[in-house]
Amino acid sequence: MVLIIVLCLVGVGIIVSGALFVIVKNVTSDDNPFSLNTQELVRPEIGQCTAATETIVDWSAVVLDCSDPAATMKVVVSELAADGDVAAECSTPDKLLIVDGRVDGDYTVVHACAAPNLEVGRCYSGGIGGFQHVSGCVDGSIVAQLDRVLPGVTDTSVCETTSTDIAIKMSYISVTTMHFIDKREGSTYCFVPFTG
Repeated sequence: MVLIIVLCLVGVGIIVSGALFVIVKNVTSDDNPFSLNTQELVRPEIGQCTAATETIVDWSAVVLDCSDPAATMKVVVSELAADGDVAAECSTPDKLLIVDGRVDGDYTVVHACAAPNLEVGRCYSGGIGGFQHVSGCVDGSIVAQLDRVLPGVTDTSVCETTSTDIAIKMSYISVTTMHFIDKREGSTYCFVPFTG
């Protein structure tokens, strides 16, 4: 027979002679990363931009002007999530952002989808998991320049180089994972290696 004893002290589970002792620490919201947010909710609004690529964000701290090169994501969906709701379904390459906080004292969660907010001619690293602007197109990692956006085209094979030069073909391999189709706008985004 297993005896379960719960003491609100430290946060450890121990099994001693067949008895399970579960000890849970009393914590405040300041020192518990899993506590409910006590801040007022700042809801992402459709059309706002950010550089955030993580799932859970403090929205008020990450909103950027959409013309800022670092603002590589733009909110395209923002919905209140009811208790037990699954996360909003964001299409690829959109990023799910989950923002929480208090509205009139009640804990509230918002699910938002942010789509890439990229400008032709600018350089980026990363890819559909999250683009980062590279200022001056200089960085130690793989850097690609957004070469063109093709409205009405939904096939990334149009982004491939037509060159027969093996060196040029090899340089394109590094950027193939960055091409993407934005199904919502019906466009294909094509990148080229940055050559300076």
